[in-house]
Amino acid sequence: MYIRLGICGPEDSVRVVLQQANAMEGIKPLTFTYEDTERVADIVQAHDNQVDHWLFTGPAPYDYVLTHKVVAKERASFPALYGANLLGKLHEAQYHKQHLLSHVSLDTIQEDRIQEVLSQFQLQEQLYVKTLSFEGYKNPDELVAFHKEQYEKGAIEAAFTCVRNVYNRLYALGVPVYRVYPSVDSVALTLKYIREHFSLTSFKKSQVAIIGLEVRAEPRFNEDPNSYAKYYRELDLKKLLLNMAEQVHGSYVQMGDGLFFIYTTRGMVEEAEQDLFRLVHDIRAQTQLKVQIGLGYGRTAGEAELHMRKALQESRELEDSVIRTIDEDKTVKENYEDQAALFYGQRKWGGIWKEQDTTPISPGMAEKIESLANYYNQRIVSPHELASWLHSSDRNARRVLTSLEKMGLARVSGEEQSGSRGRPRKIYELLF
Repeated sequence: MYIRLGICGPEDSVRVVLQQANAMEGIKPLTFTYEDTERVADIVQAHDNQVDHWLFTGPAPYDYVLTHKVVAKERASFPALYGANLLGKLHEAQYHKQHLLSHVSLDTIQEDRIQEVLSQFQLQEQLYVKTLSFEGYKNPDELVAFHKEQYEKGAIEAAFTCVRNVYNRLYALGVPVYRVYPSVDSVALTLKYIREHFSLTSFKKSQVAIIGLEVRAEPRFNEDPNSYAKYYRELDLKKLLLNMAEQVHGSYVQMGDGLFFIYTTRGMVEEAEQDLFRLVHDIRAQTQLKVQIGLGYGRTAGEAELHMRKALQESRELEDSVIRTIDEDKTVKENYEDQAALFYGQRKWGGIWKEQDTTPISPGMAEKIESLANYYNQRIVSPHELASWLHSSDRNARRVLTSLEKMGLARVSGEEQSGSRGRPRKIYELLF
């Protein structure tokens, strides 16, 4: 297996990256060059179906495609341009000038990265760097204007840029300018990371995945028990499940009355994740049956089935439509239609649980509450608010908060009046 790597940038930078890519096993390089950075979006759109991962030769084209949402962040990279790259150019400039530079300007590279380099080599006192650092993409006209202004008012002795277009224009204006290239070591390190990341992603996508679908309590139908309506309903359900199995290139099996499995791979499930909600709605509309779905991933079919059954079991406690997934690391993902996915583990609080004689709530529940608190950016909660988070009753939320208090993961921080009558309700502070 090899990765189709799209190398994109100015011709001279692409040549440097290509030399390293050709020397590395498992990579099939495809090169794309341009003169104007803003052409990169057209290049990516025209050739994206030929490429598994994009490697841009600098931060400018990388930021441009992300800003314009041409490619997903996880499918794009660029080699770092600080460290040895920057120091090498400083040394070259000082050689040409025949003296040590004390004031320079630099664009694109973030200021904290520059300070790391200066601190590492103890250059804070000897070298002043006027930076133009920014998030996202900035037009070359602004970069040229920045360096030109600094040079004309005597604030710098030389300009350093990461953008070829900016270098050419400053050079034509007579500004002493040097272009920062990716170093051989930086390129090699980036290529190695891309290859290892791609191998890990490919391994994960080929993992065993099982989609479990369970019919909840059936509604009461006013029909003759001996009529064919029930059988037609079952046929409609099986047809919808067969369509889903075909979509994910899986194998469909009925495990029992109202329980169905689809065996496939993780990659296929992740591509069809949103279609699972549509499956639930279609089943409801065509058969009047309410179903719940659990997903399990694993290194083996047995591990995947264990995780899927656990996901189904935990989904029974929720009234809302939720698709719960448990992976090989026992990380739980809860997908809701109307909000962002929620992730939490089941192993983080193991030490605390061992110290307790009785544990009325699980470690997974504690980490789920921590994830919800982070999601809502809220640490002070009432039982009613927690019940809303967990889609459960107020009584269950009070039980959970009391348990967290006993384990030192929450404390009572005050009270609030529930209404004109009745006892005030406790307010808790979460101590995760």
